[in-house]
Amino acid sequence: MAQKIVIEKGVPLPERVTSKEPIGDLPLMEMEVGDSFKIKVSTKEEMAKKVKTLRTRVYRLNKKNPEYRFSVIRMLDHIRIYRIDSTPSR
Repeated sequence: MAQKIVIEKGVPLPERVTSKEPIGDLPLMEMEVGDSFKIKVSTKEEMAKKVKTLRTRVYRLNKKNPEYRFSVIRMLDHIRIYRIDSTPSR
């Protein structure tokens, strides 16, 4: 027999719980082609999470502003973000 679903009113939405550590404001819009900055990381797990977050952030910025292109590079103990030329190389 199928379970009957009951609609409830007035149940408050719970607070959102997240384990993500915020990266904060990044100086992406102030960078010129050839500029870079680094973000220190201490573990492989932190590296993986931050690289994913940073790549998503620069992807979204590039979608809105095609003239801003970046490269996110993993190093041994940090991540480096480079502003790169937006003209296609061919």
